[in-house]
Amino acid sequence: MEKKRSVSNILVVRGAGDLATGTIHRLCRAGFPVLALETAHPMAIRRHVAFSGAVRAGETVVEGIRAVRVASVEEARAVWDRQVVCRSQGRHREEPAGQGFCQGKDGGGPRAVSCEEDPVRDRDAELLPEVPVLVDPEGRSIEELKPFAVVDAILAKKNTGTSRAMAPLTIALGPGFTAGEDVDYVIETMRGHNLGRIISRGQALPNTGVPGIIGGFGAERVIHAPAAGILHIVRDIGETVQAGETIAVIETALDTASGQGPGKAFEQDNTGEAVPVPASITGLIRGMIPDGTPVRRGLKIADIDPRRDQVRNCTTISDKARCIAGSVLELVCAAEKKRPAKKIGCVLMAAGWSRRFREDKLLKQIGGRPLAAYAMDRLQELAGRVPEADVEVIARRPELADLARAHGLSCTVYSGGDQSDTIRQALLPADSRNWAGCMFISADQPLLTSLSMERLLSAFLREPGCIHRLSAEGVPGSPVLFPAECFPALRKLEGDQGGRAVIRQGQVPVRLCEALRAEELADVDDPDQLWEIGRMLEKIDKNG
Repeated sequence: MEKKRSVSNILVVRGAGDLATGTIHRLCRAGFPVLALETAHPMAIRRHVAFSGAVRAGETVVEGIRAVRVASVEEARAVWDRQVVCRSQGRHREEPAGQGFCQGKDGGGPRAVSCEEDPVRDRDAELLPEVPVLVDPEGRSIEELKPFAVVDAILAKKNTGTSRAMAPLTIALGPGFTAGEDVDYVIETMRGHNLGRIISRGQALPNTGVPGIIGGFGAERVIHAPAAGILHIVRDIGETVQAGETIAVIETALDTASGQGPGKAFEQDNTGEAVPVPASITGLIRGMIPDGTPVRRGLKIADIDPRRDQVRNCTTISDKARCIAGSVLELVCAAEKKRPAKKIGCVLMAAGWSRRFREDKLLKQIGGRPLAAYAMDRLQELAGRVPEADVEVIARRPELADLARAHGLSCTVYSGGDQSDTIRQALLPADSRNWAGCMFISADQPLLTSLSMERLLSAFLREPGCIHRLSAEGVPGSPVLFPAECFPALRKLEGDQGGRAVIRQGQVPVRLCEALRAEELADVDDPDQLWEIGRMLEKIDKNG
């Protein structure tokens, strides 16, 4: 089977239950952009530590990482873009001091949890990433995103559609897959000596249907629905119960308004009863499916931990999930290391004639400094923060070249010509420096921030087969980042043609990336605009 080739760094995880959440959490902590795919009605038992809760509640937080439900791939991109700025600024997440969050009783909203309840929540200034969760059980978004890796963490005990053709690296958790055929690797999920073992040929151990032993109890600690209908919670996760105590009831009565019983798809028992669900053993409720969930008879609905002092475990990722996650991260990092290093040209265009300005506007003073100095400041910041950024300045005037070198930036002095000539000059180092793409930055945008440019670079690294444009409220502007496949077309431009001519050809998809502020796209074309932008710079400096 032919493998899909991708140089993207996106990872897609199919499933967002508690074991999948361990993997997603670890990958996010390692800095990868992750998209979690779920069903429209997830039924994770350990829902307080499952990112699938975002499907029902809109968002949920597990150990400091927020999962956010998105309606499209475009919304997922917006979540990733937000993280670029937050990580760079090192901002705290907007949570009350000393508190984390987990889902509420019905999964319909977060509740505050003190740090004593959630001891592993980070208390330092590091901002942990957000992860988008998309309802896409069929995995249709995978074709659009062309991710670097796909992890099947559905744990359905069978392959529900994952194949090696989906990404350069494919991993599956648990039984139902053959490594080397269905996917590249399988991770053992059975508790015991081989838990977390990476399998490159063959299958994981078959499902025995017998839960792992905790506190001397195995099958006894798992509770299954005694009838079909709608589950209503009586005692929830984290509460201590006695053997035989009712922890939930299953409503099996007919819906008199519609003439149909709730949970019709589950063939509910139309007995008109509220069937009690007793605790099988004395202990702590460790997991319970969401309140109001339609259930079928025999469905696993709850899990009791006989160790009544382990309440903290209800809101933290399990040892099993972390072990499996470590194996997934090992495979992803090993594959990432084998990929060729990527550089992205970041070219500051400072060789224009300023015809509308009637003099070299880039040397005009604004806020006591040459106009071009502001863009150079931001590129200096970008180069220091993003290792993939390979900055080059194309300047016509020696004074601008001196200014660039004073900023520690590589500069090429160019006598000037049409816009197409300047683009060709800018692309001269592309082959020798192995550029995967090139971002063209105008030197007359003094309000442009390095964080918005970093967003653009991160968007390109996620989807390197697209043209990426900075935008404000959906209106495209500059800078523009072209992938290497556009370089031949850019080199063929003539006269005063610019990159827009290549964009209009429609050969390569265009993605918009929102700037931090709309005014960043403003450029200087005449003295009035120079004066107006000077006032804006003063205001920004005054406000910090």
